[in-house]
Amino acid sequence: MIFDSYEAFRAVNFTAKVCILGSGPAGTTIARKLGVAGIPVVVLEAGSREFSDDSQDFYRGAT
Repeated sequence: MIFDSYEAFRAVNFTAKVCILGSGPAGTTIARKLGVAGIPVVVLEAGSREFSDDSQDFYRGAT
């Protein structure tokens, strides 16, 4: 389930036991394994649902 946590957590009574920062390969893998084991997990991601140059600015490194 993907949702905007700002609005969704206000409307849904959800309590996670584990918070994973980042939905890259490692974050997604551990979230899935914990979820299958019955452990409530929330994954926080900085990106948005849509690709845009503005959203990618967050990931640019300093040069």
